[in-house]
Amino acid sequence: MKKLASILVVFCLMAFMPPVKKLEGTWQMVSYKVVNNGESNYLNGEQLKTWTKDHVLFVGKFHVNGGDRYNYGSATYSIDGTHYTENFIHMVSGANEGKAVKVLLEIKGDTLYQVYPIKDDWTYDKKNYRQEKYVRAK
Repeated sequence: MKKLASILVVFCLMAFMPPVKKLEGTWQMVSYKVVNNGESNYLNGEQLKTWTKDHVLFVGKFHVNGGDRYNYGSATYSIDGTHYTENFIHMVSGANEGKAVKVLLEIKGDTLYQVYPIKDDWTYDKKNYRQEKYVRAK
């Protein structure tokens, strides 16, 4: 009987633990890989991305072609497994406002990966894509 009670207590405690692959919170970019025609390059810069239950907010600055480029915006989002869609509300350039953008998103431990652009069938051109890599912000 004691074993059964112990197992029940452990099960109840586990049921209330947050999931390991929780998206919500703030993540800090550690790399931004750009692949063009099979050639990889990395952008220098930094970015933070914060998810709530329904929204995402990001802000960053990158050094590109000798100058600084700012990146910021907000969106609602939906996620189903690794299929993630951002619906932009605000965007630094305004060009993507009101648009939905598909992204492959995967969390491995405390590392989050985003790959885009994504085709309608949720694949991407392995010779032409972007990969953002984040870790949970401390």
